[in-house]
Amino acid sequence: MNQQLILLVVVMGALFYLLIYRPQSRAKRQREDLDRSLAVGSQVVTIGGLHGEIRALDGDTADIEVADGIVVTFDRKAISASVSDLDLEDEADADDDDLEDEIDDELEAEDADRVAPDGGADGADAGDGADRPA
Repeated sequence: MNQQLILLVVVMGALFYLLIYRPQSRAKRQREDLDRSLAVGSQVVTIGGLHGEIRALDGDTADIEVADGIVVTFDRKAISASVSDLDLEDEADADDDDLEDEIDDELEAEDADRVAPDGGADGADAGDGADRPA
């Protein structure tokens, strides 16, 4: 009975660590890294989705220029990301999209070259043959 109780406590402690403590500490570390990386001139996005450039930093606030001549003061905690971080993610997504587009273009070209046994075009483009040479 005592061994089962000890095992249960150890398993519960491990689950607590893996499901609660570890993700929170990782998020806290990422937040601290973002806060340390903020500097005047950095392009940022707030938690509300507002994009702007940092013009001044104080202890707990940041002055962000959201349009020419319009500077708004935000709490530093309201800055959710640096645009440079988002650009790296977007570039990776864009590379994936470009590869998918190239594959789609190649498949479409193969379909256009394919001819059905009756001499008509294969697929959805099979019409009355008006686009074929006479």
